[in-house]
Amino acid sequence: MRSQLESTNGEREQLNSQLSELESQLDLANREREQLNFQLSESQSQLSAVNSEKTDLNYRISELHEQYNFLAQERQQLQSQVSELYEQINSKETEKFELQSRISEQLSQLDNASAALSALNSQVWELQNQLATNQQEREQIQSRSWELENRLADISQARSLLESELENANSDRSHLGTQLSELQNQIATASHDRSQLQSQVSELAGQLETANKERSHLQTELETANSERSNLQSQLSESQSQIETAEQVKDRLQSQIAELEQQLETVKEERSQLTAQLSEMQVKSPATELDSDTFDAEELESFAASNSALEVANYRELVVSQQGEGDCNTISEALKQAAAGARIYVHPGVYRESLILDKSVEIISSGEVDRTVIESIDSNCIKMATDKALVRGLTLNATGKYYAVDVRQGELVVEDCNITSADYSVVGICGPNADSEIRRCQIHDGIWNGIFISDEGKATVEDSSIFDNGSLGIGVGLGGKLIARRCRINNNGSEAIAVYKDSIATVENCDLTGNSGGAWQIVDNGYVRAKGNQE
Repeated sequence: MRSQLESTNGEREQLNSQLSELESQLDLANREREQLNFQLSESQSQLSAVNSEKTDLNYRISELHEQYNFLAQERQQLQSQVSELYEQINSKETEKFELQSRISEQLSQLDNASAALSALNSQVWELQNQLATNQQEREQIQSRSWELENRLADISQARSLLESELENANSDRSHLGTQLSELQNQIATASHDRSQLQSQVSELAGQLETANKERSHLQTELETANSERSNLQSQLSESQSQIETAEQVKDRLQSQIAELEQQLETVKEERSQLTAQLSEMQVKSPATELDSDTFDAEELESFAASNSALEVANYRELVVSQQGEGDCNTISEALKQAAAGARIYVHPGVYRESLILDKSVEIISSGEVDRTVIESIDSNCIKMATDKALVRGLTLNATGKYYAVDVRQGELVVEDCNITSADYSVVGICGPNADSEIRRCQIHDGIWNGIFISDEGKATVEDSSIFDNGSLGIGVGLGGKLIARRCRINNNGSEAIAVYKDSIATVENCDLTGNSGGAWQIVDNGYVRAKGNQE
């Protein structure tokens, strides 16, 4: 009996040691599972970074495509301008062959540019196909990550089963200890209980067999966990290789974008060459015959004015939307982010802000003029503080005692805008460095003047309506200079145009009727050149 008890104790110690080993193995499996979870989270973050970079690349490709469309429009404009110049100088037989050769060269350059555009379009299609392939690979990686998560859930369930079995083994071990203590007491007190002890020993043997079976079951579960861990490691290695493949694809896309940008630069250089050739034709033609009807000075001025909108380069585009669909929610924020030469598209909305143009930019409405509104209470809607800028297609409403548009320096081009000031003059152009071009605008309902030009400021106003202002339609004083063509200046509280204090106004083909003070006020050495006006 003692030998049996000793063997029982030895087996119990072995069971305890095996249980401790199983516990250590379970702890090791848990740590390895945590490491695998961390690696999975890292791979998922890398995949999200790759996806964000893909979206950035798609955005840059769309920007390049828009730039190509813009260049194609410019080429059409240049073609039309070349044809007009060709018709104008057709009467000069001595220069006919030279102009034909230049035009043929320009047409060949345009054909080369169109061929380059077609090649770029094919490259963009290839990029889109590669992006679709990357999207499929990303979906495969997501499905594999979901499978890994399911397997990890199975491992956690197996761990919970192991823990419950360990608790049962511990309870059995405590039960065996109590039974052994009872056996020792019974051996010490009475020998007649030997048969009872033998039965108890047989029970202990059965319990030991049960424990051995449970140990073998635990070992098989551990082996299963180890095999699943190796499978997870292999899947992680596959996902890492897929991430490396995506990085290689990203590098190829970036190199292709660099090539596209180089080709864009080439097309821009060709455009600048065409513009230079056109300017040479424009300068050369009037120099040969100044009195010819073919080269009317007014037509040349309108030709130069049609090109002025191209003088602000389009280096980058930003989109402003109050609904969060663009790059910025406010125009002021877009001005902070924009580089010199940028173009800012403004989606419809009421933007209650005051803009200071301190860099050469274009601000263009992407919708109807009456739906894209800049409203300012305590300052100007637009204040010019740079050398050159353009504003197109906006409603500008100043409700306080400020000009809606204030130009004190630089050349501001304002086109297709609806401008008003509830408590002041509407547009102010003041200072020797101030110059503004206003085309196809409506300037109305100012408490004082529609447009006020002073202190040697200069303004060219074309095809615009200036009406319902409390005082003058246009006032020019203190050495200011005005050129007005094809404008309608009506229903103002005083004269249509006032010129005084050494100022000069050139007014042609304008409607100056229906103003309370008549068409003109010319005093204090003011000078007016008028042609074809309705008074």
